[in-house]
Formats: sequence, structure tokens, C-alpha cells
Amino acid sequence: MMNVPFCTDCDSLLEPFGEDVVDTLQVSGPAADYFFGSSSRLLGQTEALPRLVDHLPWIDTYAYEALVIGVFILACYLLCRYRNSIGVLFKMQTHRVPLEKIYEEQTLFFKNFLRIALVLMALLGVGIVIRLGDFWHWGDWLPALSHRDVNWMVPVILAAFAGVVLYRYLANLVIGGVTRNRQFFDRYRFMNRVFSAFGGVLLTPLFLLCALYDGEGARWIIYLMIGMIALIFGGYLGSSYRFFVVRNVSILQWILYLCTVEIFPLSLLLFAGLRYTA
Repeated sequence: MMNVPFCTDCDSLLEPFGEDVVDTLQVSGPAADYFFGSSSRLLGQTEALPRLVDHLPWIDTYAYEALVIGVFILACYLLCRYRNSIGVLFKMQTHRVPLEKIYEEQTLFFKNFLRIALVLMALLGVGIVIRLGDFWHWGDWLPALSHRDVNWMVPVILAAFAGVVLYRYLANLVIGGVTRNRQFFDRYRFMNRVFSAFGGVLLTPLFLLCALYDGEGARWIIYLMIGMIALIFGGYLGSSYRFFVVRNVSILQWILYLCTVEIFPLSLLLFAGLRYTA
């Protein structure tokens, strides 16, 4: 009779188990390899408990997806409606058309283009901040955010951008009134809007690529976009410097202007963000 390492209802009719069988029964029952082969093993019963997600992806929200769609629609509208104005932007950047001439001869059509391009740049800035924050995992430095809180990040960052634009506009008005040279700062704000529109036109395709594509190649698109932002900002600083120097304004006054109008509001936002994460 064949010995088996488990008990049945007919155990009373069988001979007593050997010591090897008793040792097997004392452990935990028959081994898995007895039924399923030597390469099998038994798994203990585990309960799947719900796990709280501490840091949600910033780009997996309805608000961010709506922002991307808005950027795409607005960019398509500018490309279809204001193709000639976009061409003028590139001509100004390559110095084929002087900035002063465009400022003197600008039409209502071109002014509307700059206003819409400013809106595009604001939406684009919010999208880039959220995309970079998700790419570099800035959420690890923040407290745990719910899905609703992550959705609110888009309007909060957009409100911060709007606050910076409003501050710069009011600061230029105040400085122009104090120095009694309002036309000087009107021309400077025009140059600022031109660079904003130019940056929006160049950065929109890169942003849409890295927003709609989340594969390994998105990393290089993001790095390319960061390099493009650095080049545009460097060109803006160079044009700002030449704008002041050509009009016989000292470098010290240019630095004071940058610190008051450009750097101060951004430093406030950075300080608020660091204080929130502390």
C-alpha cells in the first residue's frame, strides 16, 4: 500500500504512519511539489488593503487637460488669423524691421494680436510650470494634495501670473509718472509685449509635444524647451539693456528697474512657495 502524507476518512483501516510521514504532517500539511511539481510553491493568503496616494500627478487632472486644449485652440487661432503679424515678430527679431518703426506704425489689428498673444503666453507659462513640476516631482516637497487641490493648481498659478503682469503694468505707470517720461516706458512695455508674443509662438509647439507625449522622448523635448526659454530670456535682457543704453540711461538705473519691476514680483512668489513647503 502507498503511503500518503495526509489523512482521509479511512485512516482507521490503514497501517500506522511512519516517522517520515508524521514529520511531514506536523509541519503544515502536504508540500506543493507533491501535487504540482518541484518548481511550484504555496502562497499565503493576503488581503489587498487600499493604499492612500500621497502625491498625485500634476498633469493627470481635468484642469491641466483643459489648459492644454485652450493653448492648442488659441495657437491655431493666432496662426490662422494673424499670420502676417507673426511674420512681423520674426522680422523684428532678425532686425529686418526696426522695433521703433513698428511701434510708430502699429495698427489696431497688431495691437489685438499682441493682447491675444499675451493671453497665450500666460496660459503657456502656467502649463510649463505644471509640466516641469510634474517632471521634477516638485510634489514630493509639498504636503499631500487631494485630487481637488491638484485641480486648483491651474487657476492659482494663473492668478499668480496675472498678479505679476498687473504689478509690472502699474509699476511702469508709476515710474513713468514720477520720472515724467511716460513715453519711454510705453515703448519699453511694447518691447516687452513683443518678446512675450515671440516666446509664445516659439514655445507653444514644444509645450504641446511634451504635454501630449509622455514617453522617454518627452525628456529631451523638455530639455529643449528649457534651453529655448533661456535663449528667449537672454535675448530679452540684451534688448532691454540696449533699450536703456541707446537712450543714455545709466546701467545702474537699468539694474534698479530690473530689480523693481522684473525680479521683485518673482522673488515674492518664490518666497511664498518656500514658506508654504517649510
